Amino acid sequence: PVRLLRCFRFAARLGFELDDELADGEFRSGGDSSRDLEGGEGLLLAAPPGRILFELKKAFLLHNRPSRFLTLLGSSPSEAHRRLFSAAGPATLDAWPAAVGRVRRLETLLLEGLSRGTLSARSIAWRGRRPDGPPAALLAPDWRKTGVHENDWAELLLAALFWRCDGETLKRACAQLQLSLTMTDNIAKLQAQARQNLITTQTAPPGVHLLNSAVASSEPPARFGDR
Repeated sequence: PVRLLRCFRFAARLGFELDDELADGEFRSGGDSSRDLEGGEGLLLAAPPGRILFELKKAFLLHNRPSRFLTLLGSSPSEAHRRLFSAAGPATLDAWPAAVGRVRRLETLLLEGLSRGTLSARSIAWRGRRPDGPPAALLAPDWRKTGVHENDWAELLLAALFWRCDGETLKRACAQLQLSLTMTDNIAKLQAQARQNLITTQTAPPGVHLLNSAVASSEPPARFGDR
């Protein structure tokens, strides 16, 4: 299952199509053809959680095009997203294409900003946040801080993916991914501020504008960049 996730990651990043057998996500247990495990469900549950999380976190990096990766998870017959994000609840899992669509729009906004030079990004390794570490730049009311580093992007991505989660479900979904309490709090703050009726540059930081545009606006990314 770890290699299949890795295969999905490379397919998402490089844009190539998978062989039908891989795209369907079918594994066989112990080489016994009589014991099909559709979607690798049994193998997925048996795999070390740390290795699964490591692959997920790499797939979430911006340069790996996570929306494509999430699409592959949801389009396989096994619906692997229901195993990997089971704590996110039915509001997210039953509307997976919509959740992935929010992530895709967020990606598009970030890439538009990068192409214009109004945003900068670093996408190397997602290490998580420590309570005593630097604050989230995109939650600071300083529009000079428009660098989107790995933790900033991870928080934005998960805020969009888990947009339909209530407070308790969000905590469970973040705990399933073994996020720090600091990252979980930042995701909740992004969502809470992005849900406000009036969002201006004077009242909301850059990350909130990005999230709000991704989940609650039909404005074209180019127009958002102009604004």
